[in-house]
Amino acid sequence: MLKNTLENKEDGEIQDQLNFYRAQAEKANLEYKKDFTEIASSTKRIYSMDLQKLIILPIIPQSKSAIFTSRLVVLNLTFATLSKQSKNNSFCLLWHKALGGHKAESIVDALLEVIRKERDVSHFVFWADNCTSQNKNWVLNSSLITEVNRSDVPHEIVIRYLTKGHTHMSADGIHGNIEQKILRSRNIYDFQELTELVNNSRKNVEDDYKELDFLQKKKHCPSTFTSKTLNMRGISSDKKAIILKNILPLMPENRKFFWQSLPDSETSLDLVDHEQMDAIDSNI
Repeated sequence: MLKNTLENKEDGEIQDQLNFYRAQAEKANLEYKKDFTEIASSTKRIYSMDLQKLIILPIIPQSKSAIFTSRLVVLNLTFATLSKQSKNNSFCLLWHKALGGHKAESIVDALLEVIRKERDVSHFVFWADNCTSQNKNWVLNSSLITEVNRSDVPHEIVIRYLTKGHTHMSADGIHGNIEQKILRSRNIYDFQELTELVNNSRKNVEDDYKELDFLQKKKHCPSTFTSKTLNMRGISSDKKAIILKNILPLMPENRKFFWQSLPDSETSLDLVDHEQMDAIDSNI
């Protein structure tokens, strides 16, 4: 009897948690749909923001040498308008491992680039998932507070969170288009080639930036859109040497300079291991 009572109590608690979770998910989805139908304004922007799954360069799927070589990780943080019919631009901010990682500092810097790009907009709303390390942390909060108090615009920056397991949003559509473009393109040799592909993935999509600066490395300059990089992350010297040896001979001559000039560092660690890289290659 005691056992049954405890089991019933546990079942009741689980059901209560499930009901609460469903209510939270429904509430967030209703708010998202409300923002989706909001009439466009010149002083307000509403975006969904999300990191695409890792892209590995170069992409040469027919080459075993390339597949089994540890390559360069590229990250794409997309800021997408909620509706495809929107006349406002969406943004894909790309950077690679030699420039920075995917921690809070990187997300903040990308977010501030979009805000400063839209310099006449006074109100921003960003929809994000519940990834704490990227989207819910003190680095992000304090940086946005500083940005709001820095000048006349923006007046308000709001981040709204979808519930875990219910995070499908407009940025995912852009990511899907990019992945289809990659599949059709087959070989993608360098970072410039990837950014051009992203730029052509959907109407009203801008791809930025050749360089992305990070909070721990520099001070933001209020008067400029893209600041000068003071210190790049770099990839390990050994990894660069292997890429130059194994993959460079597979490339056209005019694609080699990017790899030859790639910054390197003895302290830089890989963002993915070999198992993750194999999983990424299997989807190409």
